[in-house]
Amino acid sequence: MILDEAAFNKQFNSHRLQQLDKNVFFGSLPSLNDLDSLKTNNIRFLIGIDIPTETMSQLYTHSNLCNLYSSNGINDIIMINFNTSLMPQPFNVNDPTISCYINNNSCMLNKLTAQLNPEIFNTNQVIYGNKTNYTNVRFNVFQLNNYDLFEQFNDWLEIFKSTGNGVLIFGDHENNETFIALLISCVIKKSSNLKIMDAFQFVKSLKNDSNDNIQEQRIYWNSGLLSYYETIRKNSMVWSANGIPSLSYGSSMFQNKTISPNKRRVINLHPQNQTPMSPTSPLKGKVNPVGSFDRCKRARSD
Repeated sequence: MILDEAAFNKQFNSHRLQQLDKNVFFGSLPSLNDLDSLKTNNIRFLIGIDIPTETMSQLYTHSNLCNLYSSNGINDIIMINFNTSLMPQPFNVNDPTISCYINNNSCMLNKLTAQLNPEIFNTNQVIYGNKTNYTNVRFNVFQLNNYDLFEQFNDWLEIFKSTGNGVLIFGDHENNETFIALLISCVIKKSSNLKIMDAFQFVKSLKNDSNDNIQEQRIYWNSGLLSYYETIRKNSMVWSANGIPSLSYGSSMFQNKTISPNKRRVINLHPQNQTPMSPTSPLKGKVNPVGSFDRCKRARSD
């Protein structure tokens, strides 16, 4: 049998992780099979977009992710998922697999936020939402839409990034428009001077799947993304001594050295007078695996 090299490479590449920012990666659901990349990048936080809770719970309790870092690997990672369906499907909280998934991860989220520097919640530069959204978590399944979706998604991402560990954002496929819109919001928050169209082109240049069959207008006119974009610009505004407002440019996402020269050549999005990306973490230099937190009592699944 002759190997179809092009088909093989397309299938292989579609499952690779792509780096969006320091310690932040994205991919499709099958990318969770790339255990070597997950471990190499010390990915301890996984954010599913429009992945059914039943699927997330199976991944958490019955996949190779359980033993990724240790034999007690279920406590080495934190998983959350965002369900953006206008009519969310209910899930059976009495199912032992789902119960384990929700209880363990909700407990770990509360342990994590309890250890954060309180100052992270005292400025709208980092966390935009109300502190109570992140300090009294009952479910790790967030059924949100519109502005609330973008706000809480990015806030949780900032909280996870602050630990210094890797984060993976994944959708059912790379052309999920909500998934792409959320990635765009990450880019704009990092580089607040960019327009939505520019951020979309950047995300598009990174995607493994070159399929252009995406309803771009549905992304550009996503009401939640537009509202979040305005909030980012408002929170990034600084006032000069003469009372003239201007945007405070953060570190650029487009200095990401993981982007190949060919992909960088596709678009020219380097704003002038912008400092190279140098993400920092409150833990500065320390990488604390999630498993180092005080263990939550593991939910029974028998």
